[in-house]
Amino acid sequence: MSAWGELANAHGASRAVLAARVVDLVRVAVAVEGLPTLLLPSEQVTAVHEAGHAVLHAAQDHRPSVMRIWPDRVGQGYAGACDFPLEVPALHLHPLHQPHQALVRACVTLADWAAEWQFERDGFRLGNWLDGRLAAGELVQGTAQALRRDPEVLLAACIGATLYVLQCERATVAAVQGRLIRERRVRGPQLAALLQPVRPRDVVARVLGGRHREKRL
Repeated sequence: MSAWGELANAHGASRAVLAARVVDLVRVAVAVEGLPTLLLPSEQVTAVHEAGHAVLHAAQDHRPSVMRIWPDRVGQGYAGACDFPLEVPALHLHPLHQPHQALVRACVTLADWAAEWQFERDGFRLGNWLDGRLAAGELVQGTAQALRRDPEVLLAACIGATLYVLQCERATVAAVQGRLIRERRVRGPQLAALLQPVRPRDVVARVLGGRHREKRL
């Protein structure tokens, strides 16, 4: 599901309302970093962005089938995608009714931003991927209401859990990033082999402060 879909699914808000929230974030980013903050990032940053998504998904046993990056038509940076098999059902969840699943999704959604910050900080921009960051925030807001938790504390815990997994799996993040830079597209058995070392991680337990359970392969 796209970040827009995540947002609409979180609270049933209209696309116009969600767009207005993104515009507010854009204004803040531009005020801090100027208009260049809105440009697509470099090849290295986009590759680590997608690698972060893939590793967090793999840690939850949701492995993508294909990953790709491509240059913008006018040469202003790179875009990317992390796709899943057609037989995988679309994710439909509501944080008020499925708070634990919403926390997992929030961490996966934050993984791109977190990977950029952790591994390609020189290319990190506040204006990158604002819709995804807003989607994660909306998921956390709903989950905080369901679990009667402070949303700011919960969001900080999600960021911490995401950074923890990425740091633990930094070798795989680097391997996926490097392959994307070299080949632009990775799929099938090659992608499965790259992600095979990723261990399952119980991000919900880490976020909520419970016993940290990690299954061994």
